[in-house]
Amino acid sequence: MKKFLGISIDVPYVTEPKLDGLAVELVYEAGLLTSGSTRGDGVNGENITQNLRTVKTIPLRLIRRGIPVPERLEVRGEVIMQIDKFRALNRKREESGEPLFANPRNAAAGSVRQLDSKITAARPP
Repeated sequence: MKKFLGISIDVPYVTEPKLDGLAVELVYEAGLLTSGSTRGDGVNGENITQNLRTVKTIPLRLIRRGIPVPERLEVRGEVIMQIDKFRALNRKREESGEPLFANPRNAAAGSVRQLDSKITAARPP
């Protein structure tokens, strides 16, 4: 970094792993999850609130630990599937004669975009 910038002082920076999943937005009002949607076409997203409510790692209510909860909070993130869970899901699908997912991103996206939230709840996190 120093060579690229042509400087000799230390430059602090932070890196994070790139997670390739389905971009979603969660909206909390008064601490409660009120909606969840996909990015869609960049203007209009798909409402996937009911399916996201079944994802165990998404809190339905924000925890108040001495910090006031904002009246409205919008959280953006990625729905991802861990590689070991992806492989297990594909093994199960193969055994039952279902088509396999091409990659973990497609599996994660397909899981939360179901018409039946019971299917989403049955998929691995």
